[in-house]
Amino acid sequence: MDRLYEWRERFLGDRVSNDFLFGAAAGCLATIVLALLMRIVAILRRNDIYDLAHWKLNIRVPMQPMWMNMGYWRTRRGDKIQQMDQACAALLREVLYSADLLTGDAVAEKEEPRRRRRRSSSSSIAILDVGFGCGDQTVEIARALDAPAWQTFRYVGLTLNEAQLQVAYRRVEREVASANRHGVRLGPESFRLFGADAARPESWARPVRALVDGIADEAFQGNRWLLALDCMYHFAPSRTPLLLYAARELKADFMAFDLVLNERASFSARMAAKLVGRVAGCPLGAFMTEDQYVEQLVDAGYDRNAVQIRDVTSDVFGGLVAHIERQQRLLKPYGISMGSMGVAKKMFNWIDNTGILRAVIVVARVKSKAA
Repeated sequence: MDRLYEWRERFLGDRVSNDFLFGAAAGCLATIVLALLMRIVAILRRNDIYDLAHWKLNIRVPMQPMWMNMGYWRTRRGDKIQQMDQACAALLREVLYSADLLTGDAVAEKEEPRRRRRRSSSSSIAILDVGFGCGDQTVEIARALDAPAWQTFRYVGLTLNEAQLQVAYRRVEREVASANRHGVRLGPESFRLFGADAARPESWARPVRALVDGIADEAFQGNRWLLALDCMYHFAPSRTPLLLYAARELKADFMAFDLVLNERASFSARMAAKLVGRVAGCPLGAFMTEDQYVEQLVDAGYDRNAVQIRDVTSDVFGGLVAHIERQQRLLKPYGISMGSMGVAKKMFNWIDNTGILRAVIVVARVKSKAA
């Protein structure tokens, strides 16, 4: 203000009154405001306020479903799947099939938990699910495995995403409440969800560690599982700390959907895949060949002769790319952009066309005491 006063005294002196200056400033400000208002009116006239923007008022919340994995885009009968939630649930079920937790026979699966209890020394099951998303995966596991049919069903989920954790809490609470209203015994203690870095067991808070350690309880002998559905390639520094903990501390078998490098790919192609993965937030060592993946499991404590790796590439990438393209076309009339999903589409399309990465379902079992 002092400089402004000095400037006025130097250049204008007493020739111009303060009232005139304030009036001129007010006039300039009014002109600017009027120009802005005219611009807004012009925009509103050009874009009818009664176009399609009211779609936001018709969304039912909480939104269901909120699945997110690459999906398995074919039914067990070989038909193509068109919807994201169905494909994501199908991928989970394919992992459960591979782990012999489901039979693939819809009729037989209704009785499978009971038959499995008769075959097994354990009538209980415990699952450590890492990267469980917004709760749809948790609910689908409970439904697929018929959680109430087990004497004890224990599910512990870990995620780093706080927003997804809160959505999952509410989703699971609604599912448990609905089950109880229909007379199905399913206590809230069956599901425990936490915010924690699954890749670093040493960082877990004591309450989290205590509940996860409970999976090693003798009651779950033969039915302890670590589930990693489409997430472990993001684990930093690597998959190793969690695999070591699961195999040696929990004595838990392992089931996962993951990505491995195509062993036939050239060195430059492998480096390109690693760099693309780095841009997507994966550690440089996240992608390895199938042989390297098996060695990683064996070193952690899994039985080499009980490691199964099933290639599902043809039913994953192409279907996901087609779905994203379809969503882009359907959402465009509403002015909705796919945003980062559009970038993801290009990346998955490149992976699908080059074959540099393979989509695989992995099942590994811990070494027996005799071994």
